[in-house]
This record gives sequence, C-alpha cells and structure tokens, in this order.
Amino acid sequence: MVPFLNEWNNEIQRAMAHPIKRGIIELLRDAKLSFTELYNAVGNGDDHGRFGYHLRTLNGFVEFEQSTQKYRLTHRGRLLDAVIRDFRFHNSDHQKGAEEICPIP
Repeated sequence: MVPFLNEWNNEIQRAMAHPIKRGIIELLRDAKLSFTELYNAVGNGDDHGRFGYHLRTLNGFVEFEQSTQKYRLTHRGRLLDAVIRDFRFHNSDHQKGAEEICPIP
C-alpha cells in the first residue's frame, strides 16, 4: 500500500475507535461548536482533560477557529464524517437484513 494511504487509514481508524471522537465529528457536521457545547453533548461524564485529549487527537479532522472560539470540521474531517455515515448506513442495513433472516424474539 502507498505509505500516505496507510497513514491515512491509521488516522481514520484511530479517529473512529472511540465513541466520543465519532460524536465530536458527527456534531460538527452541521455546526461550529465551542469546547463546552461539544463537552456537554458527548463528554459522557469524562473529565475536561480526557475530553480535551479526544478533541486534540482529532487534529487534522477538526480545527479551532480563533475568531469564533469554536471548532469546525476540516476538509479531512468532512471526509471522515462521510466514512462514519457510510459505515453506519451499511452496518444498519446489514443488521436489518440479518434480523429479517433470523428475527430475535
């Protein structure tokens, strides 16, 4: 595999590996949000430091806009959001098909 594609693949996997990171990406799909707004929506009771860690590890996917004091998705973040939505769509479609074959009572 081409080295930059391998690196991109690793970055996507790390970003998708934790529900808080996926939540941040999904929340920023339609709006620019402050740290507090993001934390209140997906912080899951984690301390601010741990939540900040998750946000920092999304560097390259999420950027801080100084003028508004809010976070937004970068172009790469929008691509990641599309991957997450596509994954959810295909996963739910697969799950639906499995339930039709073998319904759970």
